[in-house]
Order: sequence, then C-alpha cells, then structure tokens
Amino acid sequence: MKRVLLITMILIGAFALSQIQLENSLAFGGEGDDVANDVLVLNDGTLILVGYTTSSTGELGSSKGEEDFLILKLDERLRIIWSKTYGGSGRDIAEAVLETSDGEIVVTGLTESSDGDVSESDRLGDFWVIKLSSTGKLLWEKTFGGSSQDHAYDVVESPSGNILVAGYTRSPDGDIEGHVWGEDFWIVEISSSGQLLKQWVIDGGNNNEDLARKLFVTEKGDILITGYTAYKDVGVSCNYVNEQAALAVIDAEGISSYYGFGGMYLEDGYDVLASGDKILIVGEQDAGVSMFSGGLGGKDFYIVTVDRAGQEIWAKNYGGTFADVARVVQPFGNGHFLVAGHTTSQDIDIEDPLGMTDGWIIVVNENGELVESLSVGGSADDFILSGVNYGEKYILCGCSTSSDGDLESNKGKKDIWLITLGK
Repeated sequence: MKRVLLITMILIGAFALSQIQLENSLAFGGEGDDVANDVLVLNDGTLILVGYTTSSTGELGSSKGEEDFLILKLDERLRIIWSKTYGGSGRDIAEAVLETSDGEIVVTGLTESSDGDVSESDRLGDFWVIKLSSTGKLLWEKTFGGSSQDHAYDVVESPSGNILVAGYTRSPDGDIEGHVWGEDFWIVEISSSGQLLKQWVIDGGNNNEDLARKLFVTEKGDILITGYTAYKDVGVSCNYVNEQAALAVIDAEGISSYYGFGGMYLEDGYDVLASGDKILIVGEQDAGVSMFSGGLGGKDFYIVTVDRAGQEIWAKNYGGTFADVARVVQPFGNGHFLVAGHTTSQDIDIEDPLGMTDGWIIVVNENGELVESLSVGGSADDFILSGVNYGEKYILCGCSTSSDGDLESNKGKKDIWLITLGK
C-alpha cells in the first residue's frame, strides 16, 4: 500500500512540475495593425518587442508610411517604458531583435523604403539592420542586398561578437556573392558598426527555393539555420514540389552543410534548438489524411529531431484536422520541450479550443510524446509567432483580434499580443 501511494505521489509531483499555466495575456495597439514578430528579455529584466505597425493613433506611436518597424520596451511588470517607430514611405517590417554584448539593441527585417529613416534601398526589398541605444535612440542603420528582393528574418550574436543576420536573397548582384537560383539562404556577418564582413549563400540545388527563418548558435560555435527548401518543377507544372524543412549548419571553420527533412508533402521549419547531442526543428507539415500519410489533417505541428551529423532521429505530428503551425521551441527542463504556435483545429490533440484561431502551446518529452497542451486566446484570431524562456517563465508574442476570453479588449485591427506562462 505504501509503495502504491509513493508511486502515485511521484506521478502527481512529476505532472505538477511540468504543468504550464497562463499568467498574463495583454494586448497593445492602435487603430491599425500592430504585430509582434519577436520578443527578448534584456539583461536588466526588461522586455523588447519588435514587429510592425500601421497605426497612426494609440499608445504605440505613429506609422510613417505603410508598415513601419515597431520597437516596444516594457518593464518587468509589463508596462510600456517607451515605443519607437522607424521606416519610410514603403513597407518596413521588423522580424527579430538582439541585445549585443555591449548592451545595445539590434533589430532586423525587411525594408521597401528609400526615404525617411532608410538611407538607401532598391525598394524591392532589402535586409534592413538598425542599432539602438537602451533608450531607443537610433545609432545607425544599414541596408544589405541587391537589385531583387532580400528579406531578413533573424539576428543573433556570433561567437566572435559580431552580428549574424539570416534570411533569403533573390539578387544576383549588389552585396550578394554566389547567388544560385530563385531564393537562396543568405547569411551575413556584420561588425558592431554595421560593416559587412562575411557572407554565406546556401542553396538546395538547381531550381530550388530556399528561405532561412531562424538562427541558433551552439555552445561549440556552430551556426544552425532552419527554414525550407523547395524544388520548382520549371519544366512541366511550374509548381513547387518536394518542399522540406531545411537545416543548414555552418561550423567554426565557416564550412556549411545542408539537410532536408520530410517526405513528399510540404514541410517548413520555423524555429531550431540544440539540446545536448540533438537538434530540434519545429514548424509545419501539410500532409493531410490519406493512406500514404501520417498527417492528422490540414497542416500539423511538425517536430523533427536530428543528431549533430544531420541524421533524423524521430519526427512527429501534433494537432487536429485543420491548420496547426508551430513557431517556437524552448527547453522545458528534464528533457522536455515547450512548443508553441497557432491552430484552427478543435479535435484530436486540441482539448480546449476557444475561437477561430487560437494560440496553442504543447509540452513534449525527449521521445516526442505529448505531455500536455494549452489553448489560449479568444473567439477571433490569435497567433503566437515567437517566444523565449526567462528562468522558469515563458514569454510569447504575436497578434490578436479577440476582445474576449484571455483578451480583455481589442484596440483596432490586429493588436500586439503578449503572453507570460509559469509552471
């Protein structure tokens, strides 16, 4: 009897340690669209949110043209300290943020402007990198690219203390050296003052479209980049076929390797994490339901785990019969992982649907078994796009159009949505 009681207590304790709880759900915005694409906890415990705004009124400042870079700083109690907008008359979309080792803030994304805060651009789209002081003052801005579209999606600090920016390029000229075809992975290393030092163009093969979305630097100094690679059948259907989640690895010597994961369906990588001797990629798989597919329906949360040599260990799907897209992966302790994104499903793995599109958060163990799930949001559309862990708390961001459920109000069209979770 004592043994049964002890086992029961251990199981209850293990469940309690892994339980995720919604602590805060806040919205910020004006009358237009306000979206947070990335969130960062600074060394002093304050938060930075970056994304874009089209609002001209409200609490976040005003747009200068179409979409503008939006940078929002919050204190530890999630109150706005300051907000800044940067851009020109075209589209300017901030995708990612970095705090450098000198305590300054780097934001990167896309610019289609050539005026305002943007010194130069071909207006078809360039990497735009800006550096700010801790108070939001613009220190410098630089564009990188060529005559076609170039779009930056992530930024991290390199092992040498420089700035790494990843995205894609379609340009065969300008700053780009070695463009292959269509979209290629393009990773640039720039100095703390914005000088281009080094670059890598990575392509999955002739007639392949390759888009890099997320960077991760390992403890050994290897650079991991995930996104997708898709072969375009230019001879017959002109459709993209065999799209796979892609992983590029740049080692300490600057040599790159490239891998694709998935089958005959659409797979796409949105985030990457190295944990021990494994690499996790999360994203989506659009496999549907058929005798040839293990898909749950529509798009599924897709998690693939590989070793450091790029060999697949396991891959699994999670979700329901509609669209489920994973955008974030973070360690969750004891070999578990927190994966977050959004879902339109209301069945199978989704136990508590709330509205049209919900934020969806799951915990999986090291073997990919689903431990628990949590839906967050309201009756309209709510998207989780990025997230970080801070101690035992998790901070997620995205956008929302709901004014009920976990959201108290909606201030316009899309509002910035900030979520904090605790165990």
